[in-house]
Amino acid sequence: MSKEKRFKNLDSETKSTYFYGIIFLFLIVVALVVKFIPNKEKEEKSVKENTTIEETFNYKSLLNNISDNYELDIIINKYYFNEYINIKKQGLNEIIDIKKYDSNNTYNQDDTINEDIDMTFITPQSILRLLNINTYNDGNKYMIESSNYLKLYNELNNTNLEKIVSGEISIEFLSHENNEYVIKMDLTNLYKNLNYDYESVTYNLKFYNINKINLSNNN
Repeated sequence: MSKEKRFKNLDSETKSTYFYGIIFLFLIVVALVVKFIPNKEKEEKSVKENTTIEETFNYKSLLNNISDNYELDIIINKYYFNEYINIKKQGLNEIIDIKKYDSNNTYNQDDTINEDIDMTFITPQSILRLLNINTYNDGNKYMIESSNYLKLYNELNNTNLEKIVSGEISIEFLSHENNEYVIKMDLTNLYKNLNYDYESVTYNLKFYNINKINLSNNN
């Protein structure tokens, strides 16, 4: 007798038992498959979280690796106009080009920069020191309250600048690829404490040509 005929000869109760048994086995198989298939969304979230932690941890190392040999482009936006600065630095030697109002001024190491551009927090070392006194941070963005950064400002410049307004400045790491580092700084609060009346002041810094500058012929 074939299996098909045997199945037809079974009573309805036995057929129901077979039917529900098959469904039960099917559900067990589905549950096992779902359990062992990786959850892509959870994996991506985990990788993203780990990457963020790793990158946040490495920002100070990135600044340390820049050393004292680099080229730096800075775009300063003071609300309604831009200024461009290019710095080539090798140890104690540096050349600074500042383009402002369609005119270009070049400064050597011993020149006085007579511009309303503050250069205190543009070196890797000074940025690193700001990170060390940050008030709080969120991933790749660091906030530094005015009392903290003003104390460092006075130390670096041998000044006695007092707080005019409370608030924060920020440092945001935008990218670090191909040995180039891009950082955005909101220094509006600093300029207000320097008694400038700018609605907003942001610096976009790009460090590149790291360890490739040679200014030895410019001594």
